[in-house]
Amino acid sequence: HKDDLSQKKILDDRDDTMSYQHDQSIIIPNDNDTKKINMHKHKNEISALLRWVTNGFHLLSVFLFGGIIFGWAPLKLILLAEGQYSERCAGGNMNVTDSNNGEDDSSIACAEQMICFNAIFTLGQFLLNFVAVPVGFLLDMTSKPIYFTVAGMCQITGLVLFGISDSKPSSSLSSMEFLYHHDYFVISYGLMALGGCMTIIGAFPASFLVRPRRYQALILAACSCLFDSSSVIFYVLYKLDLSFPNTLSRKWAFLGLAMVAFLVYTILVICWILLEKNDWKQVCDDEDNEDIGVSNGNNAHREYDGIGDNLNHSVKLDDHEHNRKRSKYPQNAVTTSNSILHSRRIRRQRL
Repeated sequence: HKDDLSQKKILDDRDDTMSYQHDQSIIIPNDNDTKKINMHKHKNEISALLRWVTNGFHLLSVFLFGGIIFGWAPLKLILLAEGQYSERCAGGNMNVTDSNNGEDDSSIACAEQMICFNAIFTLGQFLLNFVAVPVGFLLDMTSKPIYFTVAGMCQITGLVLFGISDSKPSSSLSSMEFLYHHDYFVISYGLMALGGCMTIIGAFPASFLVRPRRYQALILAACSCLFDSSSVIFYVLYKLDLSFPNTLSRKWAFLGLAMVAFLVYTILVICWILLEKNDWKQVCDDEDNEDIGVSNGNNAHREYDGIGDNLNHSVKLDDHEHNRKRSKYPQNAVTTSNSILHSRRIRRQRL
């Protein structure tokens, strides 16, 4: 009767051990899956140079043209010095001369003149915020080369028109010169606002190209900071206008800035043509899946190491159980228990 009980208990212990090992084998990571993930190669590769050049020129474009319209205060001083919209004042010209020192005070403006200046800035600021939603749809629906071609055209056209604008063209000008020196201030400032909005929003997708991914937050933060810092561009033009009044006029300053915009946006279009050719979205998705797979593999190995520690603890419990059986059961039962204990240790060593 004792032999039957001992054999039954040994068989029950064997069933419990096999069931425990079967349950634990479910969470053991499969090395073959990890190898397949690591051995996966992209059909198209994107070089690190192209990734960083694209992001670098995006940051440069955001700094030069993203929030350029917020530098309106120094630009208004330039327009006041030129006497723009002074013909709308009651006296015909409000750039009066101070009787005390005889100097020309071009910073004084009448109400009608200030209304015209405020209308330019108000419309530009309104467009910069209002067109954000349609610009976002345009970014998702069109290819990046077309998107940045449109952004560059808006920015360059706005800069050129603002440079050649004049609120009071002379009647002695020819028809072509009259067309060049017409009041395009409102339209040009609106185009600069539209181009700046497209520039800052279009810079966000480029951050997904950055590897390692820990630099992505740095790129996005830099875009935000440079967008606010771009208001200094018009202040630099104002200082240059004061330093070189006879050589650097508003017209040539804005035409030079338009040439810089043409160069920057052309490079961005070329970069995105190369990225679209290499299917950059699929490459980024595959790289993200690799990162997730490696992270899950590391977590599984840590969980697996914890299982090994639990199994080592169970070895001590099995030794204690084995010694108890030796004192309680006959020799044949102890021999069977020894074989089971040995098989358990072999399985744990393999794990």
